[in-house]
Amino acid sequence: MSWIDRLFGSRKSEVTLAEHNAPPVKTLAVAADNEKLDITHAYLNNTIGRTGCLKGYDYDAILFDKQNYENVLKLFRLSDYYTDADEIIRGIIKEAYVPFACADKWRLSGADEKIKQRYEDYYERIDLKSFMESFFLQYFKYANVYTYRMPSGRLTTLPVHYIRIANLAVNGEPVLEFKCGEIRRSMIQTYGEAALQQFIDDGTLESRLAAFPPEVAVGVEKRYEWVELNPKNTYTAQDSKEEWVKYATPFIGAC
Repeated sequence: MSWIDRLFGSRKSEVTLAEHNAPPVKTLAVAADNEKLDITHAYLNNTIGRTGCLKGYDYDAILFDKQNYENVLKLFRLSDYYTDADEIIRGIIKEAYVPFACADKWRLSGADEKIKQRYEDYYERIDLKSFMESFFLQYFKYANVYTYRMPSGRLTTLPVHYIRIANLAVNGEPVLEFKCGEIRRSMIQTYGEAALQQFIDDGTLESRLAAFPPEVAVGVEKRYEWVELNPKNTYTAQDSKEEWVKYATPFIGAC
C-alpha cells in the first residue's frame, strides 16, 4: 500500500464513500463538498531548528542513545543545519530526491470515473502537489513526517521539533503528542501574557491558532506542556527502522 493510500485511505473500521453520507475521519467523501478548504498555515520562529553550537553535539553519544527524545531533537536540528549549510546534502535532498518523488502524478484505480473525478477535485482543492513537496522534503530530511487532517479536511504536516511519539499505537498508527507549551510561550513573547489571557476570555484563541490541530488551542488554554493528538486524524510516515523503535534515524546520522 502506498503512502497516499494510507494517508487518505481505507481502514477496516471505516465505511466507504458509498456507505455513508457523513463518513468518519480519513475517508475521501469530503471530495463531495465543493466548498473551498481553508489553507491557513502556521509560520513558526525560524530558529526552531537551531540551538547552541555545533561543538555541543556529540555524534557518538547521540547515536548510542538515538531513541532518547532529546537526542532525536538533536538529529533533527543537525538535519536542519546541514541541509542549509552543506550544498551537497542540500542538492541531494532538494534537487534530486524531492523532485523525483513528486515527478510522477498519482494514479487512481477503479471503474467509476465520477468517483475518480471527485478525488481529483479534492486533491486540487487541498493543493496536494504542494503538500507532497513539503511531505517528501521532510521525509528525506528528517526520516519522520507527522501529518494531521484538520477539521476542514485540509492536510497539514506538523513540525517535527514539537512532536513526540507516545508509548502506544492505535490501529497501527503511533499516538502523537504536541508540545503546546512552546506555542503558549511563543504567543506570550509576541503578544504578552495579558493579551493571551484576553484571547482566552473573548473566545478568539482557537481562531488565532486555526493553523494548528484543535487540541493545541485546548492545551494552550489549559497551560498543558504536552497534549495528545486525536489518533483518528494523524498519520506518521517514517524511513526504514526496526518495528519496535519509535523514531527512524535521519540520514544525517550517517554523515
